[in-house]
Amino acid sequence: MTALLTAIAVPDSVCDAEFNALRNLLYRETGVSLSDAKRALVSSRLARRLRQLNLRTFGEYVGYLRDRDPSGAELQTLVNCLTTNKTDFLREPHHFGFLREVVVPDARRRAAQGEPRRLRIWSAACSQGDEPYSIAMALLESLPSAEAWDVKILASDVNTDVLATAQAGEYPPEKLAPLPDAWRNKYFIRRGGAPGHTYRVRPEVQSLIAFRRINLMEPWPHQATFDAIFCRNVLIYFDQTTQERLVQRLGGRLREHGLLMLGHSESSPWLAELFDPLGKTVYRRRPAKPGPSRLLTAAQERPRSSTAAAGASTHTPALPLNRIAGAPAIGPPRNILAGQTCVLAEPGEITTILGSCVAVCLYDPQSGVGGMNHFMLPAQPVDAGASARYGVHAMELLITGIMKRGGERGRLQAKAFGGANLLQLQLTHDSCQIGRQNVAFVKKFLADEQIPLVAEKLGGGQPLRIRFQPQTGRVLVKTLSRAADLVSRERIYRSKSAKAATAGGEFTLFTNPGLGNSCP
Repeated sequence: MTALLTAIAVPDSVCDAEFNALRNLLYRETGVSLSDAKRALVSSRLARRLRQLNLRTFGEYVGYLRDRDPSGAELQTLVNCLTTNKTDFLREPHHFGFLREVVVPDARRRAAQGEPRRLRIWSAACSQGDEPYSIAMALLESLPSAEAWDVKILASDVNTDVLATAQAGEYPPEKLAPLPDAWRNKYFIRRGGAPGHTYRVRPEVQSLIAFRRINLMEPWPHQATFDAIFCRNVLIYFDQTTQERLVQRLGGRLREHGLLMLGHSESSPWLAELFDPLGKTVYRRRPAKPGPSRLLTAAQERPRSSTAAAGASTHTPALPLNRIAGAPAIGPPRNILAGQTCVLAEPGEITTILGSCVAVCLYDPQSGVGGMNHFMLPAQPVDAGASARYGVHAMELLITGIMKRGGERGRLQAKAFGGANLLQLQLTHDSCQIGRQNVAFVKKFLADEQIPLVAEKLGGGQPLRIRFQPQTGRVLVKTLSRAADLVSRERIYRSKSAKAATAGGEFTLFTNPGLGNSCP
């Protein structure tokens, strides 16, 4: 007997109530404001997703988002479907001229006066990577490597699908058409033969860029100040209130005289209050004047709705690291496994067992919000850049989760554990430094992000049981003797993490996708 499969019939259009519900969800999550003219776009882009989920109406899809998406994974899919991602290499070339003729010379003058040879650029809506790679290549052309400049480009987007493409850095030939032939030959590697060949960005270009998922409407998981911010063709999707706040926040993240690059059709009435125009859609931040400022600094930019109550908690010093866990739990313990993260805003305890993996306990001692992650960097053959991005993603999931629950980024303190040399007993020689690799990553990340590491128990040769109470910052540590089962579990996790990272899996970190930002 042959079974006949009937395709799910999806309506051609979305009704008023369904459209309003969907665009309200998108606005609440991203700030993107959809006009009534976008109704057909919503219908066409979501129709395939409804079929994949075996849903017959857009109303059923709204219910799915409301009742069957506790992890937020489907909400992210909605964002990916409905956000626009038009991008090209060297789009609006005059911006890269300002990078070469204004930003780099300003940095050279500061260096001549004794400041560090450092440049920080943010591509705040990087899409598939064309923009940050164009920035990186332009800077490599302007700053010879012999000058030993410290260049970092933050490339962010709210759409995880395009971020995966950007991180992979591999494009069809037609994508590279706007680039000079010399740049294509110098900064890309041809892969495969014609037809069907592609070009992959060279490691020396990728190494300048950190790709992150950042929602411009949420608290940002960094406190960096930039020489230039590219936020092009973003404001046009926001209403006036959202535009004003975003411009203020971006201005607060620019160094004095830093440049803001907007899209060719974008302007804002608030730009004149904060910036001086330098050219078409290029604005320079004015020096701060005495008195109140409309710029929002990192400490001021948190939305009112998520501000933690001032003075809600006072810090209690951590217990000695060698104390054996025996104190009564404040609340039901949440146990996390490798690849998971847990954040608590109420009294409770998070537990885990560590071998070569590491766990970072982060907490805001004033608000009492904190959390813990548990991860291991992928080992070879994953390249060092992919490995670092994997670790950065694990840390930023934790930081963002704490900020969403009311924690303050600037008040975070860290305690770090694990990184024991367990796997070296059963793996090949080139893998025996896994524990040390994880420890080195954690210490460097915290130092780079200026998060104080107030306590640690890293390295060694024995597994640990960790019990963390975020409200007080207390950590109880017990050394364990048996390691065989843990070694087996960590080998499995290590293999999965390597495959995820190799596939551009910065966004497939978790062994259980439902445990991304919440506790089990």
